[in-house]
Amino acid sequence: MQAAVDFTALLEANPSVETAAPALYNLALCQKLLGRNDEARASLERYRTTYPNDERACDIAMQLAEIHEQTGAKDAAIAELERAAASAPPPARAIELQYRLGMAREAAANLEGALRAYQKAIEVPEKADPFRLSALARAAAIYEGQGKTERALAAYRDLMRNATDPELVAAAEERVGRLKQNSKQ
Repeated sequence: MQAAVDFTALLEANPSVETAAPALYNLALCQKLLGRNDEARASLERYRTTYPNDERACDIAMQLAEIHEQTGAKDAAIAELERAAASAPPPARAIELQYRLGMAREAAANLEGALRAYQKAIEVPEKADPFRLSALARAAAIYEGQGKTERALAAYRDLMRNATDPELVAAAEERVGRLKQNSKQ
């Protein structure tokens, strides 16, 4: 709360752009942490308007997407995640964005859109990236639900090869065993 007060006071003092931009961004983060989503959204949108094409464009969109997700505004969250993905994020962030975009589309019952996003996350060279593995697990579950057994098996086997979490590997092994058993019946 004190940080939010301090950032507000700093912004009211008409600081330089070098000071004002991070202060406004940090104010928005404080507001979000305090559960003041409407104020945080307004600050983030103000930031976007005041500093278009800023280096924080991806972060602004991701923060807005999270607020929209929390308030149930699925379409707005998807739009923000798409905007973040289009902002040329660093490679590690791009993997996370595609995973989150897939999750948002899946929550909106757009399974084909979710699979497209998950596939972008899966295709990266960093095979053990946690967001890649999460995207792989979600894609496997969707394929399984759609009856696309071979695709589900391929995804689960990829998890078995690249995951370091023994529980995730065990779960993938269990699904492979179950799918093989079901396909024999």
